[in-house]
Amino acid sequence: MISVRGLGLAFALLVCLTTPSWGQRAQLVRAKKTVIGLASGINRLVGNVVVREGKTVIQCDSAHWDTRANLFYAYGQVRLKQGKEIEVKSHQLQFDMGQGIAVFRGRVVAALQGSEVRTEGLTYNKTTNTAQFYTPSTISMKDVQLSCRSGTLNTATRTHSFQTDVRLVQEKDTLRCVTLLYNDKTKDALFTGPGSLRSDSTLVQFQGGRWNSKSRLSLFWGDAQAKQPTSLVTSDTLERVAKKDGWLAKGKVRWFSWGRGDSLVLMSDEMILLPEFASAVGSARLWSPTLQAAADSMRWDRTDSTLTFFRKKTPPVAFAAHQQMQADTLFLSWRNGHTDSVYMAGSPLVSSLNDNHQVDQMAGKWAYGKMNSQGMEELIIRGNATALYHAWDDQKYLGPNVTKGPMLKLQFIDSKLHSVFMDGGTTGTLSPENSTDSPSLPGYLDRRSECPSKTEAMFGRK
Repeated sequence: MISVRGLGLAFALLVCLTTPSWGQRAQLVRAKKTVIGLASGINRLVGNVVVREGKTVIQCDSAHWDTRANLFYAYGQVRLKQGKEIEVKSHQLQFDMGQGIAVFRGRVVAALQGSEVRTEGLTYNKTTNTAQFYTPSTISMKDVQLSCRSGTLNTATRTHSFQTDVRLVQEKDTLRCVTLLYNDKTKDALFTGPGSLRSDSTLVQFQGGRWNSKSRLSLFWGDAQAKQPTSLVTSDTLERVAKKDGWLAKGKVRWFSWGRGDSLVLMSDEMILLPEFASAVGSARLWSPTLQAAADSMRWDRTDSTLTFFRKKTPPVAFAAHQQMQADTLFLSWRNGHTDSVYMAGSPLVSSLNDNHQVDQMAGKWAYGKMNSQGMEELIIRGNATALYHAWDDQKYLGPNVTKGPMLKLQFIDSKLHSVFMDGGTTGTLSPENSTDSPSLPGYLDRRSECPSKTEAMFGRK
């Protein structure tokens, strides 16, 4: 080895002739001190070192340059700049000039086409336009901030991958997952869990999903659940359908709502949940401490606390204490944790189980009832109104009585039939006690097996 001072120009000419890289020639721009190894091909550069190759410029405090192996080692305040889009700073650099692969170590700060990475180790491949890191890192993009333990940035496609303890923050949203594939151009994210997304007042938990950090539209799967201050929804998949916390849930959906006296559980195959209403279709079920129901579909208007149950194939049915109610359409007004009124349109049929385990039945064209936390307290039936009830006198069973008229008014105590009032053109028939007939109004079925249980509502099983 020989020491040479002030021979930067001569050394640059030597390097230019002997060190081809990336289809161009690397050149030494300057160095305060150069030590040239003519025999070994290993050269030492010291003091304000600058090396250029095309649009790529490397600056450092000192360097070793193996011109035969095309390896460049930089130390101190290292800086690599490639055009206006890429700039990397670190304490050490190992550069394979033949392959175009740069390995940075020690307080690495990399600016890569609008993304900034801070880490302790980073490998940049100029040929594939990728940067890889394998130590805990933070990444800043235009609209999001990330942290993870390892990852790869692709400056050409702008689709980046991150692994292990991934955390993405965008305005009021915080996404946590195990792996994340993120496109910085379209703002689309594909991720796997177990993970969570906290968005405004909503916390979503999942096993996987996709999300757009700009539109905030998202889809989650794998026992997904979204918790808000007064509700919780669980399902196989959860899709955000609006920026204002709207959800489309599919597959074993259960929605818990509480507060303001409106505590209940909705269950179905599919459900739309918006701040204004909840709509459930496909084996819809409702459970509350005072009311249970089953229907092909149902809707809860949250603004005025009304429940509507619709018929598609089977009439909807509701259960309150000892009563069973069914009709083509059921409308219930929900107040203070229980139904305070019910309107039944289209073939209403109400049944009530008495103290002797006999079923009293009422039917007509439409019906209106007042209810309390114990069930029905008053029922008005109009249009071919019919009541079939079991008559008793001083603990003696008199037999089933059938009463018909244009309007019947029935009163209940503890959800059991207490009295019947008749209005205009009413007829009645009392069957003898020893009647062998099994009294039943047309269309009546015991549907108590459809009544959802608390266990089914809470845990999804009978």
